[in-house]
Amino acid sequence: MGKKVTLKEQAAFFTSLADMLQAGFSLKKSLLNVKLLDPKLQNKVEKIITQLSLGATFSQTVEPWVSKQTYFQIKMAEQHGNLEQAIKELGKFLFRLNEQLQKLKGLLLYPLMLLVLLAGLCTSIKIWLVPKLTAFSNVVDPGQSVPFFKDPVHLVKGAITICLLAVIMYLSKVIHWWVKQKSLTRHVWYAQLPILGQLYRLYCAYIITFDLSLLFQCGLDIQQICLYLRDFKKNSIYYQLGYELDAALNQGSEVEDFILRYSFIPHELLFFLNNGDTKEEMSKELAIFSQNSYRNLLRGSERLLTWVQPLLFLVIAAIIIGTYLAILLPLYSSIGGIY
Repeated sequence: MGKKVTLKEQAAFFTSLADMLQAGFSLKKSLLNVKLLDPKLQNKVEKIITQLSLGATFSQTVEPWVSKQTYFQIKMAEQHGNLEQAIKELGKFLFRLNEQLQKLKGLLLYPLMLLVLLAGLCTSIKIWLVPKLTAFSNVVDPGQSVPFFKDPVHLVKGAITICLLAVIMYLSKVIHWWVKQKSLTRHVWYAQLPILGQLYRLYCAYIITFDLSLLFQCGLDIQQICLYLRDFKKNSIYYQLGYELDAALNQGSEVEDFILRYSFIPHELLFFLNNGDTKEEMSKELAIFSQNSYRNLLRGSERLLTWVQPLLFLVIAAIIIGTYLAILLPLYSSIGGIY
C-alpha cells in the first residue's frame, strides 16, 4: 500500500480481511477476495500480494502505512500464529475509531462555523468600527489622555497578550521536554493527562492485555516475553518495556513492582499474575479483560464527545462577550468624557 492510507481505508481493509479469514480462506485467497469486493483497495492489495509472493511477511507489507502500534501488534500475532485474531481485533478497533472521529467532526462542524463567522465579525470591527470609535473619542475630548492602567481596552489587550505569551512559553517547554524523552516516559505522561489520561489508560489496558493474552496462549512465560520484546526496534515501547522489565528482574525486583512503577500499565495485571492459574487460563482471562477495557474505552470516548460542543460554545460565548466589551468600553469612556 501507499504511504498515505486513511483510517477509513485501514478499517475497511482489516475488517474485510478478518471476515475472509474467519470464513476459512487462506491469507492470499482472502486478500484476493478483498481486492474484488472493494475496488478502492485494489491497487493497495495487489502490492501486498506481490510483496508476499517475493517472501515478505504480512507485517512487513503493511508496515509503511499503519501506525507503529498496529505494525507491532500484527508482527507479534504473526510470529505466534494468531494473525487471524489480531486482524479481527484491529478491524473492530479501527472501525470504531473511525466512527468516533467522524462523530467528532460532525460535532465540531457547527461550532467551527460559528468561530469562523465570529472571526470575520471581529476582523470587521477591528478594521471599520474601532477606528471610528477612536476618532469619535478624540473629537469628544482631544486633549484628554487616558493612562494605560485606567484604559479598559488596553488592560484587556494586555491581559490577552500576557496569556498568549505564557501559553506559547509553556507549549515550547513541553515540546522541548517531550522530544528528549523515551517512549516509556512519554506513555507515563500521556496517562497522567487530565481527562484524556483516563482514556489513554483504558487504551493501554486494552492493547497490553490483548498482546499478553496472545503471548501466554503460545506458552511463553514472563522471562521469555522479556526476551521476545527485546527483538523489536529500540525506540519502540515494546523494546523498552522488555528491556526495563528484564533489567528489573535481573536486579531481584518483582514483576509486581515493575507494574506499579508505570501508570499506563493496568494494575489489574497483578491479580491475573498472582492468581495461580495456568498460562492458558491467564490467556483467556486477559482476553476477557481486554474486551472489557475496550468497551470501557468506547463508553469513555462517548462521554467525552458529549462535552465537546458545550465547551466550544463556552469559548464562543467568551469571544462574543469580549467583542461586546471591545465595542462598549470605548463608547462608555467617550460618553463619560461628554458628561
